[in-house]
Amino acid sequence: MVLYLRGYSAPKHHAAPGGAWAALRTTVQFLGMSLGEPGASLWPGSGLVVVALLLGSVGVLARAWFREAGERARIEGMACVLAAVVSLAFGSGWGRSGEDVLAGLQPRYTTLAIPALLVVYFIFAGYGPRLTRNLVPMTLFTAACILLWPNIEQAWAAGRGAHAEAEGFDRDLATGTPLFRLVRRYTPYLHPSQESLHEALTLLHRGEIGKFRSLQEDPIFQEQAVQLAPADVRLARWHDGCVEVTGIDPWVRFDLPSPVFVCGIRVRYSHAGTDGSPARFRMAWRRPGQRDFPAEQQYGNWSLPTGADRATTVWVDDQVAQIRIQPDNRPCEFTIAELTLLVSPQPDMKRP
Repeated sequence: MVLYLRGYSAPKHHAAPGGAWAALRTTVQFLGMSLGEPGASLWPGSGLVVVALLLGSVGVLARAWFREAGERARIEGMACVLAAVVSLAFGSGWGRSGEDVLAGLQPRYTTLAIPALLVVYFIFAGYGPRLTRNLVPMTLFTAACILLWPNIEQAWAAGRGAHAEAEGFDRDLATGTPLFRLVRRYTPYLHPSQESLHEALTLLHRGEIGKFRSLQEDPIFQEQAVQLAPADVRLARWHDGCVEVTGIDPWVRFDLPSPVFVCGIRVRYSHAGTDGSPARFRMAWRRPGQRDFPAEQQYGNWSLPTGADRATTVWVDDQVAQIRIQPDNRPCEFTIAELTLLVSPQPDMKRP
């Protein structure tokens, strides 16, 4: 492990750890997901119950160590499994503690966290005191039966949704839908980041991998610069292209002289924050006549790289009258060097 981690460099798209309290909270959330999907809806009770069971298991093993000398090899094995589960939980909690306050309540953590309940079951069944030796395993079994149905419902819904998305993607790919439109339609299903998905699909196409050989690349876009004169600024100060964020969830809005069908919007920017962690960036747009910014007309990237002279592209594939940008939701200085509309010269690229 020491050789494996030699020269390790943390990925820049992950936020820095959020401190001891945030790490503890995320660790408990991770353990709570051992209940499956209900672990999120039952939070914080789910996490506290699992922590209590793990602490009880430590006490049971310590008691058995002194009382059953002939079983110490098996007890040591149980202790190793328990230590592995707890170390994985702490590692995940520390690594994700800089993210959202609910970062540990991700469904994908269930398969990693469920050994926590399995080791509790075997410890109590093998070495628990007379009352708990049967009570705790039966309680865990009963809880698993109760939670089976909501877990099946969630899994069924997720499976149907994934099947529909996969069929749609295959159909669009086969009919020659251009790359930018695939990225717009299938983010976050294929990947939460538009930029990463665009890059990955491009590499698959250039490598002539399977069905991606027929991928229709992006057209050559025409570029239209947006005048950097915001129509409205909230929870921030605007000065000569620089957005100085002063509150949570700020934004700056740009109104176009006339609606334009836009394939993508490129932002050249510099971001100066407090700790250099990724920015929690969001862009939204309005069509003509709309009063709000609907959820389906927004794209968030909470791993936007920070630093000087960077660029990001948001694929829109829509008619745009107004653009709203949230640089970050923490204090920072976000300088916009260029805001550019990417417009297709081909009329058939336009979709209502």
